[in-house]
Amino acid sequence: MILGLVNAFQRKGGVLQLGTKVDSLITLKGKVAGVNFSVGVIRSEIVINCSGANVGDLTKYDDVPDPFRSYQHEFLIIKPNLPISDQIPWLIDLDRQVHLRPEGNGRALIGEYWKKIER
Repeated sequence: MILGLVNAFQRKGGVLQLGTKVDSLITLKGKVAGVNFSVGVIRSEIVINCSGANVGDLTKYDDVPDPFRSYQHEFLIIKPNLPISDQIPWLIDLDRQVHLRPEGNGRALIGEYWKKIER
């Protein structure tokens, strides 16, 4: 699944930087305009923040618009008595903060968001 997203991203002209660390976001007139990272600067009209649980480290500054908030969550991979089909989509219940998705071989990944992380 992730490889498919990466391939589509690159086909659209996206640049994936591996083995680097983003130090800070570049903002211009209240919008994110790029990133400063361990090997240089990238300016871009679109920046996708994929820093996971560390998202607050990049968005804690006052000049970053619409700061992200991370939630602590738990995941379990289960193998139920009745296998989960790989054909079902990732199911997310935003009201209850739970989700389920197939994990291959009849298994499922289930998870719950339970604590907002403030940075």
